[in-house]
Amino acid sequence: MAGRSLDWLRTVIVVSTGAMMPTAAAQTSAPVWSGSAEPQWADAETLVLQGMWRDGSFVPKSLSLPDREADWPVAPRLLPLTGNLLPLLRPRIFGVEERAVITAEAGGLHIRCRAGSRPAGIVLEAAGYRLPRNMAARLVLSGKASAAVGLSLIAPGSDVPAPPQTSFSGGLGALPLRPDASALVVSCPFTAGEIVFEEARIDPFGRPAASCGSWVWDAAEAIRNPAAFSDKLAALSLGDIAIQPPAEPGDILPVVRALSASGIAAHLVEGDPDMIEPEGLARTGDRVRRLRLAMRGLSPGNPRVRLELDIEPYGRPAYGRDPAAAWRSWALAVEAIARIWGGPVDVDVPWWMLGAPGGAAALTSARASIGTIVVMAYRTEPQLILEAAEPWLAMGVPVKIAVEAGEVATEVRRTYRRAPAGELFIRGDRASLHAASMVGVKDATTFLLAGETRTQPDRISFYGRDAERGAAERTILPFLTAWANFRVFRIHGLAGTRGELSTHRP
Repeated sequence: MAGRSLDWLRTVIVVSTGAMMPTAAAQTSAPVWSGSAEPQWADAETLVLQGMWRDGSFVPKSLSLPDREADWPVAPRLLPLTGNLLPLLRPRIFGVEERAVITAEAGGLHIRCRAGSRPAGIVLEAAGYRLPRNMAARLVLSGKASAAVGLSLIAPGSDVPAPPQTSFSGGLGALPLRPDASALVVSCPFTAGEIVFEEARIDPFGRPAASCGSWVWDAAEAIRNPAAFSDKLAALSLGDIAIQPPAEPGDILPVVRALSASGIAAHLVEGDPDMIEPEGLARTGDRVRRLRLAMRGLSPGNPRVRLELDIEPYGRPAYGRDPAAAWRSWALAVEAIARIWGGPVDVDVPWWMLGAPGGAAALTSARASIGTIVVMAYRTEPQLILEAAEPWLAMGVPVKIAVEAGEVATEVRRTYRRAPAGELFIRGDRASLHAASMVGVKDATTFLLAGETRTQPDRISFYGRDAERGAAERTILPFLTAWANFRVFRIHGLAGTRGELSTHRP
């Protein structure tokens, strides 16, 4: 299961390329790649070719127009939940008597209040950032004070409450997070006083523990010895497993029974980008009917096995031509499979789906057919994992958050610009890439390589870095469990979970 990495979210290194000298050619050489295109792309100024870096070479995958900024909603970023917020808070004085004075000194934010009879103080806001939504947490401030000041958390532009929501006289002061509230108001007392805020942090009301899980694409070992397999999972403290059934669905029944006996939830996972096409959906429908029939072999006391879909429409070469159409087909496929299964299905989605053209609409369309959403938050920095997860958790639907621990390929995004000579040609509804830049290619519009970005795999996956993954897990779980709709923390690609389980969670 591979998520899409986007260069606009700090997951890439940028490789600058200069213009390549064209090679005169009497005829076009054989292309190193060809793919589908829209005829109108011949009029475009810029095209983007995405692919993989494999064995020292670029392997193209799909061509598209550049992402339009309008397709990606501009929203404030999530405040850094794992760090000190104080440096991000910008102060603004209020009050007609102007009796509040602010100085930024070593050790924190210094506020001096002069005596007065009218309300006064400061408002602290983090421009361009927002607090987490629908998360059980509080904003905690620490510091010193010579007099008690008021603290309130309000929506921007709202009136300062009287009396303040709480007071601060040194030590710690805490305010529960409130819907839409992002402005911190510090109200001066009517007497003189001096306050020093040293730190501001988000303190989550996380549950003490959360179930962790993984997935298994190759069920051969599990089928050979279901009891030993479930024992290994239990030893890893994994309580939630997505497993791909074998060709004969009934062979998975002993595995499901063994997992259930060990208290491990089993989910049957099926995934193929071709499910969004009629032929692929028809094949999947037949497969799901067989799975449903096989599940009747479980005893009534066995927990109901859920079906999980990992469709990934962006894995199809044509995705770049019309992402919104691909997501509409995804929604139709989810609805059709859920009908065959006889109830809602779980879905694996990339964290960026809500911002993709047509992604949010597709999710809304298929929502009645979806049980739990498994979000592939494939990042390795704790803050970026939380940023990827928060929009989904804020929706209030059942959510599992997954990180990647398996080996991932370097993804490449090459930009081509219209030019008299180049390596990329558009002819009607076909595109072709050639090894050398050429001029005068008959009946073709030519594009020249202008730049390239590559993903940094270590920003996407914890592959080979179990200690780092364990540290990140301990950092983010208290925040994830503060959402009532958070269900499970998944670690995809654990060494051995595609076959023999041979590692342990830190």
